[in-house]
Amino acid sequence: MFQQLASYLTQYKQVSIPQVGSFELVPKPAMLDVADKRIHPPGYLPQFSEKDFVKEHQLDFLATDLNADRESIKEQLENFGRELRRKTQHGIFSWKGVGKLEAGGAALVFHPETIEIKGLQALSAEKVLRKNVQHTVRRGEQEVLSSFDGVEEKSSIKKRSVVELVGWVVVLLSVVLIIFLVFSKGTNSNTIGTKMKVHPSNTAPTHK
Repeated sequence: MFQQLASYLTQYKQVSIPQVGSFELVPKPAMLDVADKRIHPPGYLPQFSEKDFVKEHQLDFLATDLNADRESIKEQLENFGRELRRKTQHGIFSWKGVGKLEAGGAALVFHPETIEIKGLQALSAEKVLRKNVQHTVRRGEQEVLSSFDGVEEKSSIKKRSVVELVGWVVVLLSVVLIIFLVFSKGTNSNTIGTKMKVHPSNTAPTHK
């Protein structure tokens, strides 16, 4: 009957066994293993509780699969659960693909096995580094340019640098213009001086 119970558990994610308890498959998301740099695929993690109530739907499923009436199936399931409970009193009972059961005083202790989804395998998780890629993020009241290599530049500082550069260019042009004007005026003065003529006095010198 284990085969039929496992089939029911796989399809409907829950199965009950009288005098033992219920098993439920809980979805397990994909997990990132940082140490191994691998992403493990999603799966199912079986959970156990001592609630052994059997649903009518489970009885109908077993009756159809085993080609027997419901009352016969109910009796077989009771005997199956009783025998399974007895086995746990003598050691650990292993349900392949689901987990292990053992007696823990008055209650049963369940050790689950992760059920993997067929077709899904673990993937390597390597960090991808791209150069010269930046994006804008906000830190407080400032916008910061952030890149993947850890270099960050503040946009406000960048704008201030451009303004300072323009200012220095203006100052330099002003100095050049002043120097040009000074030398230009000096040249004009010398030229005017050379063009001036001295006219001799019309009064002739007297001789004693």
